[in-house]
Amino acid sequence: MKKCVINADDFGKSDSVNACVEKAFQEGILSSASIMAGGESFSGACTIIKENPELGIGIHLTLLNGRSVLQHKDIPGLVNDKGIFYENPFFAGMNLFLRRGISGQIRREIKAQIEKALEAGISLGHLDGHLNIHLHPSVLWHAVDLCREYDIPYIRITREPFFMNVLVSGKNLLYKVSHKIIFDVLAYRAKPLLRECGIGHIPLVIGLLESGNITNDYLMKTIPRIKEEIFEIYCHPERNNGDFRALTDTNVKKCFEENDIRIITYGEIKEQL
Repeated sequence: MKKCVINADDFGKSDSVNACVEKAFQEGILSSASIMAGGESFSGACTIIKENPELGIGIHLTLLNGRSVLQHKDIPGLVNDKGIFYENPFFAGMNLFLRRGISGQIRREIKAQIEKALEAGISLGHLDGHLNIHLHPSVLWHAVDLCREYDIPYIRITREPFFMNVLVSGKNLLYKVSHKIIFDVLAYRAKPLLRECGIGHIPLVIGLLESGNITNDYLMKTIPRIKEEIFEIYCHPERNNGDFRALTDTNVKKCFEENDIRIITYGEIKEQL
């Protein structure tokens, strides 16, 4: 039997996202969610976690397009005076890479985000990043080292079969080619570090190439093509979007059953991947 973690990113971003995560877990196929410690609805997400203890939880590391946990005075190179990160991914990435003396600030903010979740009583099964920022060369080492320090056993590495995706959905090819190249390079760099530090990762992760468009049609065409014994699908459910509809679609649930796939959390993975 194959196993699949189905994860919702951006948990805690808003009340709307929180409601979608809860409904997709209770009535659909969602098994896991990654929480934004700086999200405006973090406290609401914590309440949902307490009321749904079987929902797997990871930390959704945020260093762009969101709000920090620490104040501006503690991380002036990362946020503006209102505690807001860069919105644009390119400028955020270049800032993390080029700004002098920023490494310590990156580490402090990651540490603060992890500790905020732990202090709220959340058991963290994995770490991933908003727009996969955790794989950025200036971020990765700190993320891995802090996972080791706080006993977070898994980190997401985005490895998605390009041709399988294109066969199912041939849209946005320029985006897909560029992101496939970029994140394959980042994954190649990340894997030895994770292995050295004893941090696991799921070998096949679906979500990058169809980000924001994980529809029921896409899943039902993709799932039968998957050969790996364990994989992750990550999505971004919001009210009335395709990701949310897919997570609560009975035909999608039936597709998993027909293909002998058990839906699990990171905490149910027994082997060191």
